[in-house]
Amino acid sequence: MTRFHARVALVFLAAAATLSSLACGKGKQEGGAGSLGATVARVNGEAIHEGDVTREIAHLAAVMGPAAQQAQSDPVQLAQLRSNAIQNLVDRSLLLERAKADNLIPTDDEVKIEVEKVKAQVGDTAAFTARLEQLSMTEADVQNELKINLCLRRLVEKNTASLPPASADDAAKYYQEHGDQFISPEQVRASHILIRAAESDTPEVRAEARKRADAILAGVRGGKDFAAEAQANSGDQGSAVKGGDVGLFPRGRMVPQFEETAFALKVGDISDVVETPFGFHILKVTDRQEARTLPLEEVQGKIVEYLERTKGDRAIQAILEEARAKAKIERLDEPKKG
Repeated sequence: MTRFHARVALVFLAAAATLSSLACGKGKQEGGAGSLGATVARVNGEAIHEGDVTREIAHLAAVMGPAAQQAQSDPVQLAQLRSNAIQNLVDRSLLLERAKADNLIPTDDEVKIEVEKVKAQVGDTAAFTARLEQLSMTEADVQNELKINLCLRRLVEKNTASLPPASADDAAKYYQEHGDQFISPEQVRASHILIRAAESDTPEVRAEARKRADAILAGVRGGKDFAAEAQANSGDQGSAVKGGDVGLFPRGRMVPQFEETAFALKVGDISDVVETPFGFHILKVTDRQEARTLPLEEVQGKIVEYLERTKGDRAIQAILEEARAKAKIERLDEPKKG
């Protein structure tokens, strides 16, 4: 799914999601109210305006989710977000130029069909209208984004149709060039029983929770079934229904106190009571996997699938590299050198 179309796709259940992550978040919408404000860049003479950048930052923020709040409150991250938005707009402009040159622009009727697909997935016209109001979008905005989406989809299809399918040799090459991606770190599998106690609780409440944890620990060390005790007593309902099992995890996934204890235990060992910000835990390690490099035979199929999925990315990247080499791109937001 493209960064540009992720906003439409996430809101409208992926009707607009047809490309992969490299392709967009790119460029200036054709026409519309976004073409306002100072010129921040030009692509082969076509201006990108401050209004386009503001809208693109909003698109990126929608894709980023909660991380966007942190980015927009930090001056350094906000500057990077803005720079990324402008680069997206530049790249999209280049891709649309190529689509136009290749006669890949959809007709109005083709765009209307895509809009109707979106409406159908949302539910009905009323729901569609309400969602647009929530996002401060108009139907014309959606039509424009879907038009661009169709252009880029056709551009990808045209430039990938003749490519051979990914092969075992391609997978082997990728495996050799990206070996660090196939290192499985040391992991342990643990179950736990959590007696909740917040750090803000009174000393008396915390003492009572600790007393209860100590009693449960004595029971499981005395022969009571750990899984049954977790189901009956654990305050972590997500794992309690599975007998306390939290699955396999590498270092860095759990809170430090929990992690240090889990990785120090042998398989079958039961810990002492461990205090974390969540309360008091009793851990039992049920499996351990040492760090290893996954063999090619184990991951070959997934690599082939990945390479097939990313054909569009590679095609778009090749088009962009060629277009950038020939284009006149002016970034007016950047300080002039010299």
